[in-house]
Amino acid sequence: MKGIVLYSKKDAKQNAWMIQYLVNAFAENHIELECIYEEGLDAQNTPCDFVISRLRNADISAVFEKRGIRVFNSSRVNRIANDKYKAVQFVSMLGVRTMASTLYIPGASDNVYYPCILKSLDGHGGREVFLVHDNAELKNRVQQYPDKQFMLQKICSDIGIDYRAYVLDSQIIKVIRRSSDTDFRSNYSLGGKVIEIQDIPEEISQAVKTIASALRIDYAGIDFIVDHGHFVFNEIEDPVGARMLYEATDYDILSAFVQLIIRKMSDGHSFQSL
Repeated sequence: MKGIVLYSKKDAKQNAWMIQYLVNAFAENHIELECIYEEGLDAQNTPCDFVISRLRNADISAVFEKRGIRVFNSSRVNRIANDKYKAVQFVSMLGVRTMASTLYIPGASDNVYYPCILKSLDGHGGREVFLVHDNAELKNRVQQYPDKQFMLQKICSDIGIDYRAYVLDSQIIKVIRRSSDTDFRSNYSLGGKVIEIQDIPEEISQAVKTIASALRIDYAGIDFIVDHGHFVFNEIEDPVGARMLYEATDYDILSAFVQLIIRKMSDGHSFQSL
């Protein structure tokens, strides 16, 4: 059995430790894993038995799925997770609490309640997320990214704090609280402080169960912010990183992920995009 892990060249350089970990972990189980770059990838003809996609490109995953090859996570998860507005709409339809959100449409989004949050639909790691205070600031931010689409979101009551639920096989594994004293964004990559939450709030548990079951998540993060005492869905992170979890806990999430893949493949489990 052979698997491939997909990365962009840029992300592969930044995540060399994770790639080597996965290659070694599969080798210990007598399974070959090869890292292949997105650039120049021939998804229609690349031979493999399974794919670990660390890309933000659902179309590539869908090509493998049409060939009957299992992709972790599925193209459906990837497509929803990497469009922030689509994710909010999907989760809201499931009955999970979200912040009021709308697509930014030039000329039609002038009557905005400020301050608010401006997010690019495909941003990640806290980048391309801005706290804006008036129309001029909003338009200036949007003009800096002429090729991006944005959404506007009501600001939550407790800024600089969020909670990431790490999900494996549609089950919560750990919840990490992130906080920042200097930025409204609490991302670990931007210097946020992290701590494991021992007693997982029921509101988070129920929301994750609803979302993960609907999407059939293999391995992803689901983020929540706090608004007037409630835990509110913020976004789904796929592909999700692991550094923060290793920093705050002694849980080996990548080992568990490898064993999940081996189990799914040993069961002859295949998956076609829904």
